Amino acid sequence: MLKAIVKKIEVETKTGTAARSGKPYAIPEQTVMLSFPNGELREHKLTLENENAPLEPGNYQPNDRAVYMDRFDLKVSSRARDWVRVGA
Repeated sequence: MLKAIVKKIEVETKTGTAARSGKPYAIPEQTVMLSFPNGELREHKLTLENENAPLEPGNYQPNDRAVYMDRFDLKVSSRARDWVRVGA
């Protein structure tokens, strides 16, 4: 099973100006390590909603709504709200 490993609570905020609207944006992100069933580890960023606190250190799995099909491919959500803590 795919797993996200959170080691630090630190949040980085990506900011800029939207090309179409010209409005400023801020996207808070938390770095995690994704652990794949084959043992591979990769760094990844989960997007936090503005009102949500960062994920606490621990192991997380995608919830039922996190895995979906778009028009062509299987997708896994990168939104922190779609991941649930597992284990102690």
